[in-house]
Amino acid sequence: MRILGTIPHSEFRIVVYELESHLYTEFEAGPMKQGYKWPKSKFSGIPAVQALMDPSFLQNVKTRFSEMYADMSSRIPK
Repeated sequence: MRILGTIPHSEFRIVVYELESHLYTEFEAGPMKQGYKWPKSKFSGIPAVQALMDPSFLQNVKTRFSEMYADMSSRIPK
């Protein structure tokens, strides 16, 4: 796995990695991470992956982060 680069975003850290047969996109927000594997046969490089990051997709990522944070917070003793 090697880092291809990053995609700028105001709320998340987005890193694109190259695997043997996939491009792996990692989203990081606070203590949480999400990852998506895109087949290299259909997406070739950061511009192709970045084109997938429309407002609807990014809103879904943000919603999942909120759910993940709520799950994690509910497990941490107060």
